[in-house]
Amino acid sequence: MIYIKVRASSPLVISSRHFVSNENNTMDYIPGSALRGAIAEKLLMEIGADHPEFKKIFIDMGIKFGNLYHLKGGGGFPIPKSAKTCKYLKGFHGHGVFDWLLPTVKYKITEDITALPEKCPECGAPVDDFSGFHIEQKTTEVTKGLITRTAINESTLTAKDEFLYILETIEEDQEFWGIIDIEPSKLEKGELLYNDISILKEGEPFWVGSGRTRGLGNIVIEKVEKIENILAEEFIPGNLENRYNKMQEKLSTLNINGFSIDLYSDAIVIDKFLRYKSTIDENCLMEEFGLKDIELVCAFNNTKAISGWNAAWGLPKERELVIEKGSVFFFKYNSDDVEGLLCSLKDIEVKGMGLRREEGFGRVYICDSFHVNNVPENWLSEEV
Repeated sequence: MIYIKVRASSPLVISSRHFVSNENNTMDYIPGSALRGAIAEKLLMEIGADHPEFKKIFIDMGIKFGNLYHLKGGGGFPIPKSAKTCKYLKGFHGHGVFDWLLPTVKYKITEDITALPEKCPECGAPVDDFSGFHIEQKTTEVTKGLITRTAINESTLTAKDEFLYILETIEEDQEFWGIIDIEPSKLEKGELLYNDISILKEGEPFWVGSGRTRGLGNIVIEKVEKIENILAEEFIPGNLENRYNKMQEKLSTLNINGFSIDLYSDAIVIDKFLRYKSTIDENCLMEEFGLKDIELVCAFNNTKAISGWNAAWGLPKERELVIEKGSVFFFKYNSDDVEGLLCSLKDIEVKGMGLRREEGFGRVYICDSFHVNNVPENWLSEEV
């Protein structure tokens, strides 16, 4: 596992779709697919597509390039889509953030509508969805800006009438972090090497996103470090059992066992007929991981269409439907084989789910502590 930190040395424009209007919005993170494409593009120029090691690096080795999220206060994680907050004083420093996952599970099991906290516990105001990134009960946000441009008339080399457009950008000098899963590699002197071919090294520049010919999209590698684990202790796969047990304590009043699956990145999931799925259900877990005796109780999920650019082929990638990062799925477990369940869940967390995992898609967490730590006790008590 490799920890990587990059700095934006120019504004970045990371689009998830083709530019179809006079305003182009940017993502607030650098996708693993963009990082992978940037590295591949640079290696194509340095060693060429015919080099025998190029295919090994990007196909045979099974390297997984994770998303790069905003680095502030230790880094950030996607806020689950089950998170809610006060409509008028939002956020951790307002009237707080609470989680609807376990209350929704109670409602689905008992049909008790009062289990869902529809008002802010502080002021009684309505509640809203709460999204973004968080770390240790604090939100972390990317600073963005706007750049106005005009198209150029190729005949006169002057500004083209009625072709003004706006680019939303991630402002420069912000740092991002991520994880690259790679096994057959070595790390020497701050440089990631494979058979003496440099893949990543500190101080090396890359270009990601749109607007590169206009001075946008430059990132610089600030740190490359081989690590055992970068995540907080409670998040690592080895401690999944502790997270699972904490969730069972909360579920004890419902007399059920269960687990949640949180998407740490967008996931591309298809069924056996190659149709895109908008949810992770029992069939997904059964077909790929052999997980039986489970029942999907509730889900907080959204989907979106994405596209991209294949630098090697010089062609746009196929549009795909993804389940958005932060989506949450809760499953009830109807068997007593807890040891077998935990073994399967660890496998899911390590391998991820769906297509294009080498580009950062399909990373998951099981029984995220966010769902336990942000639910007031009385919302799951027998008196509610």
